[in-house]
Amino acid sequence: MKNTSETVKVKTSGKWIIPNTDFIDFSGDLYLDPIKNVINLITYTDKPFGLYKEFDVIIGKTIYGYEITLYQCFVARENFHIYSNGRMYNTTFTSEYCLYGVNFKSDNEVMFHEVVARFTYLDEWTFFESFNFEQNEGFSYSFNYKVPDEVIYKINEQTTLTIYADLKAPYGSNVDKEINISQKVYVSIKHTNPQPLKSSLNIIDTLMDFIRFCTFNEINYIEIFGYNPNYYQLIGKTGEDKFYDTIKIYKIGQVNEDYESDDPRDYLLNLKNIDNNFNFFFNNWFLKRELLKPVISLFLNATNPHLPIELQFLSLVQALESYHRRIRKNYLIDKSEHDIRIKFILDNTLEKHKEWLDGKLRYSNEPTLIERIDDLSHEGPDYWIFFNGKREREKFLKDVRNTRNYFVHYDKSLKSKALHGEDLVLACDCLRNIIEYNLLKEIGLSYETIRPKIVKRTHRLRRLYEFKNAINKIEKLP
Repeated sequence: MKNTSETVKVKTSGKWIIPNTDFIDFSGDLYLDPIKNVINLITYTDKPFGLYKEFDVIIGKTIYGYEITLYQCFVARENFHIYSNGRMYNTTFTSEYCLYGVNFKSDNEVMFHEVVARFTYLDEWTFFESFNFEQNEGFSYSFNYKVPDEVIYKINEQTTLTIYADLKAPYGSNVDKEINISQKVYVSIKHTNPQPLKSSLNIIDTLMDFIRFCTFNEINYIEIFGYNPNYYQLIGKTGEDKFYDTIKIYKIGQVNEDYESDDPRDYLLNLKNIDNNFNFFFNNWFLKRELLKPVISLFLNATNPHLPIELQFLSLVQALESYHRRIRKNYLIDKSEHDIRIKFILDNTLEKHKEWLDGKLRYSNEPTLIERIDDLSHEGPDYWIFFNGKREREKFLKDVRNTRNYFVHYDKSLKSKALHGEDLVLACDCLRNIIEYNLLKEIGLSYETIRPKIVKRTHRLRRLYEFKNAINKIEKLP
């Protein structure tokens, strides 16, 4: 994708204040490059701030007159130099956010009635097919652009989430040699009453997690800006209409648009697959996010291509166990029956062994890893969706158990039984399919919608298994 977003790099000096403290009117240099995780303020003062001391806000004005609020700050480094007239302290503050154009004097003032963001793969996931270029008769060509319909989701009575497209086109040109038109997709969080910045970003993060799940891509912020009711210009004939100032928000970890685009038709889900009922599906994701947060976090962590395959495997196994524990029956027999069984065993055990045995038996009524995976991949019309027969299923379950135990304990006796290399990669893909299948059901997708997507992936895996087995047989021939 063409990089249409400039990398933010700022180095500027100014005067700074930490509200409600004695630190006022001190000089400092701001280094801003959120793409490289740098929002640093370096100061020289005659008294220390305190190493690792935290401050909600630091406000300042640059030598060019721009107001700045550094939000969520802490002292990352501090040292001093001794001179003839005393000490001079050199301090580096690190901030999570930089808000350009405002001075918020406390955490309670960092409020917005609207926060807007762009992030990676949002354009691809929404899959807005807005442009249409046609050749007419002769040498005539026509170009049409249709503004996509907004997608609106009501969080509650006070807050709405809107996904919309913005077109950037030339207003006019002296010589028509080319026309550059670009569409960018944004997510807007609007509140009836101003809310803390983190409340808005938490909602956007929820959507980002959903898109990450749908696309298997790492999702990062590209651009953030907001509107505060106290920062506006009066316009119009009467001068009573408010035009709110755009407050740029820079966050550690932002990226530019120089990322590799991909085909949304290859995604597990794109917006077109669910746009007729987006509110229903996203509402399920939103409501179950807290319950399934560890599961989603582990699963999404395992999609990180930079994570070693062994850790991807362990994250996927843990995600499956956590999901089963939270959603399915987490016992083999009724608890009262199990308590009776434990009591009978302990009553017939030597006193000196009771405490040890009680600890061992306490979790003996929970399903094993094999039983949990079997339960999640072994039901209803999709009885054989993941495996080609009972023998393949049983082998996979044993391989996963042995591999998990080996990577957790590194027992030498299990090394030969554990999966490695391509076999481990294929096992991870199969585990992902099982988790995807169950999470798609959680957000309300029908069996008819889910099955083709999972079958397509399992068939690909099966072909890889069959090809690998065929190669192994050939290699064993004399």
